[in-house]
Amino acid sequence: MHMSYKYLIGLMKSGLYDEYYEDLKTSMPPFMDPEVYGRSLLENVSFIATSNNPNPKNHGRGFVARLTGTTSEAITLLYLMVLGKKLFDMDQKELTFKVEPKLKKDFFDENQEVSIKLFSDIEIIIKNPTLKDTYHGVKAISYELINDEDTIIVYDHVVRGELAQAIREKTFKKVIVTLG
Repeated sequence: MHMSYKYLIGLMKSGLYDEYYEDLKTSMPPFMDPEVYGRSLLENVSFIATSNNPNPKNHGRGFVARLTGTTSEAITLLYLMVLGKKLFDMDQKELTFKVEPKLKKDFFDENQEVSIKLFSDIEIIIKNPTLKDTYHGVKAISYELINDEDTIIVYDHVVRGELAQAIREKTFKKVIVTLG
């Protein structure tokens, strides 16, 4: 599993998104056949028995469930898919915040949305009104930054300066990103 996840991370970071989503089907437990995997699809394992295992019934089955590198790599893959490579960056000495999901359209729900928690406190909701794969020219066109007092709307593909810093400091409880 560990090496499969490293391979998937490499595909994602290299921009090979079609290949990534094709290999995801056979490399990540939630997309595997539970009979072949041999344990709950919600459980990461450290090792999968290869075809040279002496017992053919074990080929492709997961062994040794534990929280190790596979869990960390699964989280890395999730963040790369939903948020992109560089959520925060510096542009001419100014902090920026930019959500760049690399998701197939099938990952969006019936409302054309997907959500994730950032820093355990901020709900990031990504709206995909055109329902396209987000790695083919789709980018953020606006951000709604929401806290208890008000909502600030930024009509741009990036949030800059003090507002980016406020996101980093968890000033906002929710960020709604609309793609176009």
